[in-house]
Amino acid sequence: MKNTVQIYGLPRSGTNFLEWTLKEYFKNIKYKDFYEKCDVKQLSIHNKNMAVKHSYPSFKFSDKVIVIYKDYEKWNKSYRKWSHNNGIIEVWENYLKKSKELNGDNCIIISHDELYCNYKNSINLFSKKFNLELNKKEILLPKNRFNKGGSRAKPNTKQIYKHE
Repeated sequence: MKNTVQIYGLPRSGTNFLEWTLKEYFKNIKYKDFYEKCDVKQLSIHNKNMAVKHSYPSFKFSDKVIVIYKDYEKWNKSYRKWSHNNGIIEVWENYLKKSKELNGDNCIIISHDELYCNYKNSINLFSKKFNLELNKKEILLPKNRFNKGGSRAKPNTKQIYKHE
Protein backbone atom coordinates (compact mmCIF):
# COMPACT_ATOMS: atom_id res chain seq x y z
CA MET A 1 0.00 0.00 0.00
CA LYS A 2 1.28 3.44 -0.92
CA ASN A 3 0.46 6.60 0.99
CA THR A 4 -1.92 9.12 -0.55
CA VAL A 5 0.89 11.66 -0.21
CA GLN A 6 4.39 11.07 1.17
CA ILE A 7 6.01 13.78 3.28
CA TYR A 8 9.77 14.31 3.20
CA GLY A 9 12.11 16.66 5.00
CA LEU A 10 15.31 16.65 6.98
CA PRO A 11 14.84 16.11 10.72
CA ARG A 12 13.66 19.32 12.42
CA SER A 13 12.18 20.79 9.24
CA GLY A 14 8.47 20.55 10.12
CA THR A 15 7.56 17.06 8.91
CA ASN A 16 5.37 16.26 11.95
CA PHE A 17 3.50 19.56 11.52
CA LEU A 18 2.91 18.80 7.82
CA GLU A 19 1.83 15.18 8.45
CA TRP A 20 -0.63 16.35 11.11
CA THR A 21 -1.98 19.01 8.74
CA LEU A 22 -2.70 16.45 6.01
CA LYS A 23 -4.42 14.06 8.38
CA GLU A 24 -6.35 16.83 10.13
CA TYR A 25 -7.82 18.66 7.13
CA PHE A 26 -8.17 16.18 4.28
CA LYS A 27 -10.64 13.34 3.74
CA ASN A 28 -9.52 9.82 2.94
CA ILE A 29 -5.81 10.34 3.57
CA LYS A 30 -3.94 7.06 3.84
CA TYR A 31 -0.68 7.66 5.63
CA LYS A 32 1.53 5.01 7.14
CA ASP A 33 4.91 5.54 8.75
CA PHE A 34 7.38 3.55 6.68
CA TYR A 35 10.79 2.82 8.15
CA GLU A 36 14.11 1.97 6.52
CA LYS A 37 17.76 2.94 6.84
CA CYS A 38 18.23 6.67 6.37
CA ASP A 39 20.18 7.32 3.16
CA VAL A 40 21.24 10.90 3.96
CA LYS A 41 24.95 10.61 4.71
CA GLN A 42 26.51 12.87 7.32
CA LEU A 43 23.32 13.06 9.39
CA SER A 44 23.48 11.57 12.87
CA ILE A 45 20.68 9.18 11.79
CA HIS A 46 22.46 7.91 8.63
CA ASN A 47 22.17 4.15 8.22
CA LYS A 48 19.83 3.90 11.22
CA ASN A 49 16.30 2.56 10.88
CA MET A 50 14.27 5.78 10.72
CA ALA A 51 11.04 7.08 9.23
CA VAL A 52 11.50 7.34 5.46
CA LYS A 53 10.31 10.93 5.61
CA HIS A 54 13.90 11.84 6.61
CA SER A 55 15.48 10.02 3.64
CA TYR A 56 15.97 11.57 0.23
CA PRO A 57 12.58 12.18 -1.43
CA SER A 58 11.29 9.67 -3.98
CA PHE A 59 8.05 8.29 -5.37
CA LYS A 60 8.64 4.87 -3.79
CA PHE A 61 5.97 5.35 -1.10
CA SER A 62 3.49 7.55 -2.97
CA ASP A 63 2.84 9.02 -6.40
CA LYS A 64 2.53 12.44 -4.72
CA VAL A 65 5.26 14.03 -2.62
CA ILE A 66 5.53 17.13 -0.43
CA VAL A 67 9.00 18.19 0.71
CA ILE A 68 9.22 20.65 3.60
CA TYR A 69 12.36 22.54 4.52
CA LYS A 70 13.54 25.40 6.71
CA ASP A 71 16.10 27.96 5.62
CA TYR A 72 19.55 26.78 6.63
CA GLU A 73 20.07 29.00 9.69
CA LYS A 74 16.70 28.08 11.24
CA TRP A 75 17.14 24.40 10.41
CA ASN A 76 20.68 24.31 11.83
CA LYS A 77 19.58 25.98 15.07
CA SER A 78 16.83 23.41 15.60
CA TYR A 79 18.96 20.47 14.40
CA ARG A 80 21.79 21.43 16.76
CA LYS A 81 19.41 21.43 19.76
CA TRP A 82 18.06 18.02 18.74
CA SER A 83 21.26 16.20 17.72
CA HIS A 84 23.90 18.19 19.63
CA ASN A 85 25.76 18.51 16.31
CA ASN A 86 25.84 21.24 13.71
CA GLY A 87 23.90 20.57 10.54
CA ILE A 88 26.18 20.51 7.52
CA ILE A 89 25.23 23.06 4.89
CA GLU A 90 26.25 20.74 2.04
CA VAL A 91 23.82 18.10 3.35
CA TRP A 92 21.03 20.71 3.47
CA GLU A 93 21.89 21.97 -0.04
CA ASN A 94 22.10 18.46 -1.49
CA TYR A 95 18.74 17.52 0.07
CA LEU A 96 17.05 20.47 -1.62
CA LYS A 97 18.86 19.78 -4.90
CA LYS A 98 17.61 16.16 -4.94
CA SER A 99 14.12 17.37 -4.03
CA LYS A 100 14.06 19.74 -7.00
CA GLU A 101 15.00 16.88 -9.33
CA LEU A 102 11.62 15.19 -8.71
CA ASN A 103 8.84 15.58 -11.29
CA GLY A 104 7.19 18.91 -10.44
CA ASP A 105 3.77 17.67 -11.58
CA ASN A 106 3.64 15.31 -8.59
CA CYS A 107 5.81 17.16 -6.09
CA ILE A 108 5.44 20.28 -3.97
CA ILE A 109 8.47 21.79 -2.25
CA ILE A 110 7.43 24.18 0.49
CA SER A 111 9.33 26.09 3.14
CA HIS A 112 8.22 25.84 6.74
CA ASP A 113 7.85 29.63 6.73
CA GLU A 114 5.50 29.50 3.72
CA LEU A 115 3.38 26.76 5.27
CA TYR A 116 3.18 28.52 8.61
CA CYS A 117 2.65 32.09 7.35
CA ASN A 118 0.22 31.14 4.57
CA TYR A 119 -1.38 28.11 6.17
CA LYS A 120 -4.81 28.19 4.50
CA ASN A 121 -3.35 29.00 1.07
CA SER A 122 -0.85 26.16 1.42
CA ILE A 123 -3.60 23.69 2.32
CA ASN A 124 -5.62 24.87 -0.66
CA LEU A 125 -2.54 24.40 -2.89
CA PHE A 126 -2.19 20.78 -1.69
CA SER A 127 -5.89 20.20 -2.33
CA LYS A 128 -5.85 21.67 -5.84
CA LYS A 129 -2.56 20.22 -7.08
CA PHE A 130 -3.13 16.70 -5.72
CA ASN A 131 -6.92 16.63 -6.06
CA LEU A 132 -7.40 16.06 -2.31
CA GLU A 133 -10.79 16.70 -0.77
CA LEU A 134 -10.85 18.96 2.27
CA ASN A 135 -13.02 18.01 5.21
CA LYS A 136 -15.36 20.55 6.76
CA LYS A 137 -13.13 21.58 9.68
CA GLU A 138 -12.19 25.21 10.06
CA ILE A 139 -8.52 25.56 9.13
CA LEU A 140 -6.59 26.85 12.13
CA LEU A 141 -2.89 26.84 12.91
CA PRO A 142 -2.03 24.69 15.92
CA LYS A 143 -1.02 26.84 18.87
CA ASN A 144 1.19 24.36 20.72
CA ARG A 145 4.38 22.56 19.83
CA PHE A 146 4.05 18.97 18.63
CA ASN A 147 4.91 16.02 20.80
CA LYS A 148 7.14 13.30 19.40
CA GLY A 149 5.50 10.52 17.48
CA GLY A 150 6.02 11.02 13.78
CA SER A 151 2.77 11.12 11.84
CA ARG A 152 0.91 10.44 15.10
CA ALA A 153 2.32 13.61 16.69
CA LYS A 154 -0.20 16.04 18.08
CA PRO A 155 0.08 19.71 19.04
CA ASN A 156 -0.66 18.89 22.67
CA THR A 157 2.47 19.85 24.56
CA LYS A 158 2.26 22.71 27.03
CA GLN A 159 4.76 24.72 25.00
CA ILE A 160 3.23 27.45 22.88
CA TYR A 161 4.74 27.43 19.40
CA LYS A 162 6.53 30.63 18.43
CA HIS A 163 7.40 31.00 14.79
CA GLU A 164 10.92 32.37 14.42
